[in-house]
Amino acid sequence: MSLAKTVQHVGAGILATTAVCAQAAPPGAAELVDALSGVFGKHVGARASHAKGACVQGHFLPDAQALQVTHGPLWSQKMVPLQGRFSVGGGNPRASDKGKTVRGLALHIGTNWDLVLLSAPVFMVATPEEFVEFMAARKPDPATGKPDVAKVKAFNEKTPSTKAQIDYLTQAQVPASYAHAPYWGVNAFKFTNAQGKQSYGRWRLEPRAGLVGLTDEQLATFSDDFLLPELKQRLSKDAVVFNVWLQLAGPQDDVKNPSIAWSSANQEVRMGQIVINGLNDTCEPTMFNPAVLPQGQALSEDPTLLVRAGSYGISLSRRLNP
Repeated sequence: MSLAKTVQHVGAGILATTAVCAQAAPPGAAELVDALSGVFGKHVGARASHAKGACVQGHFLPDAQALQVTHGPLWSQKMVPLQGRFSVGGGNPRASDKGKTVRGLALHIGTNWDLVLLSAPVFMVATPEEFVEFMAARKPDPATGKPDVAKVKAFNEKTPSTKAQIDYLTQAQVPASYAHAPYWGVNAFKFTNAQGKQSYGRWRLEPRAGLVGLTDEQLATFSDDFLLPELKQRLSKDAVVFNVWLQLAGPQDDVKNPSIAWSSANQEVRMGQIVINGLNDTCEPTMFNPAVLPQGQALSEDPTLLVRAGSYGISLSRRLNP
């Protein structure tokens, strides 16, 4: 199937089922969207999270090694068209590209697989309830327009699950490009191969261009909107490529808690390559939903994953019907 037909198919399906997704969302999904709007405000037509971004197109090259852990027709194809979106964390469509926040990469691969990734190996909290509290603590004071530092500190101290992502982003440099950032699927998924063997895994994307960050001195010379121009220039010369790995859970790993990183010593399976070869502005009226999965993959029991999946339908419904 061509990219154009893939985009048309995915977009039509999403728009047709938006109302159903919103109605069928699990308890807590609407609260997640409301919590984001409470911090970043409501911006007509913008996503509640990762509001600032750039749509792209390309293809996925499946690797035969994937059949160790999964199965299905996707993995017999030589090339699968994709539509994607790079983004800056947060719900402000005018956010600075220089902020020490996560970057995002979301993908429609073929017609039945959405991959949603962050440039941090862990999520900000362990549960949906903690997410709502996390945002409530950071809601700006109407008088100052800024969060109450004491409330943020108090929440962080009583909620140890927030520490891992905060520590990672504090220590990591701001990526010099969307193409120079690593990306992870912070939630676990369940995989079944053709022999019926089941395993849990998390996605990891490794940039072929390498990891390149910016120092504070370099950042001072950059525009607040440098990522899109840099991406345009890069794609005019060559494709942006990511090697796709699946990190398998060990017996000691908690597959229900996205705030805990798994050991780098865990076995990884090479699943293929993501190749981004151009910009494509057709992704904005769509959503990328981690519950859209191909044969051989299923949602794990992670409650944050289940609620996140439901919140995307609610967010899209509100974007299309402000």
